[in-house]
Amino acid sequence: MTEHSELHHEHDFRHHTGAAGLIFHGERPQPKSSAQILDLAKTTEFFEEGTLKAEFAGGTIEYVPRTLVSDGIAEALARGLLLYKFRIGDDPPRMFRDLDPGEYYVYLDFIEGPDFKQGRWLGRIVSGLGGLACWITGVEAKQINYFHLDDREDHSKPHMELHGLAAEGSRVQQIAEESFAGMYWIDNEVSWVSWGLGCKTTTVCVPQG
Repeated sequence: MTEHSELHHEHDFRHHTGAAGLIFHGERPQPKSSAQILDLAKTTEFFEEGTLKAEFAGGTIEYVPRTLVSDGIAEALARGLLLYKFRIGDDPPRMFRDLDPGEYYVYLDFIEGPDFKQGRWLGRIVSGLGGLACWITGVEAKQINYFHLDDREDHSKPHMELHGLAAEGSRVQQIAEESFAGMYWIDNEVSWVSWGLGCKTTTVCVPQG
């Protein structure tokens, strides 16, 4: 018979997308304007220690996570959520060739569809001057529940990771490199709370390209 700990080790992550329903009742707040997002960014504390520096063909970007909130998905659903800021150096990478060098902020909204059944996560990039730089589609928000058997794993600090479209070295990844000119995603941890036998985090995956 397989012990539970062995089963857990074999299947590090189990996905149950759609296992919990999402229901809204009442009127949700209107999305914030770009100027309001900039005002919010000015009062938000960012975790400079967790800065992720990424070099791409054409330039460099520095990604800086914000400090964690208690419940990222609930916050984003209710009022929207400031995710992180990034800084573009002298030469914007080709994925951001329409953006000038400078500092930008990424904000997350949940937009309900025309029939109120096809909601979507939608990102916005706001410039340091308060203007809307662009929209981001294909954003994913994930709640991850960690069951810790010891205290060696710590997810309580803001964390960012960069990953490609497919498994490294795979044929799909090679095709993606050729077709999408090196499209990547940022996994950005925005919330953490201790619960039960472990902890719960919210990670937002944002396309870069």
